[in-house]
Amino acid sequence: MSDQQLAVFADDHGRPEYDVRPRALVGPGDARHVTHALAAAGWTSHADPLAPSVLLTSPDRQNDLFLAPLSHTDICWRVLAAPPGGPAWFAELGRMVPVEIAAGLTDALTTPPRRVRRTPTSGRCSPLRAGPAPCTGMAPPGPAPPTGS
Repeated sequence: MSDQQLAVFADDHGRPEYDVRPRALVGPGDARHVTHALAAAGWTSHADPLAPSVLLTSPDRQNDLFLAPLSHTDICWRVLAAPPGGPAWFAELGRMVPVEIAAGLTDALTTPPRRVRRTPTSGRCSPLRAGPAPCTGMAPPGPAPPTGS
């Protein structure tokens, strides 16, 4: 992908897409929304530029995205991840999955993980940035909230 293509994508990427409802009428969307964003984030392409399939690898070589729009199976997107110190995982998405779903998944791979710290008194995790949810995803102990009656 050339610098000019990346610049055009960067200019277009911030614009809101058309909101069509019901979502089922829209179809899968444009895969370039995902592939160009990953290229702009430093992912490298290992696919034949003349082929319709795309293979991208993250800069740290821990994540891969394979897009095969002409696949003989229903699977069009395959995301592979091998985080250090954690189990490897993969996700497969069908050809009719909206591109925004694939973008949400790949955006999570390009966003640095939230750092957490343990609080000395409770031993529980709490986010370093503002927010009510501790890292366990559960509400902190305390009295139950009042119910509306």
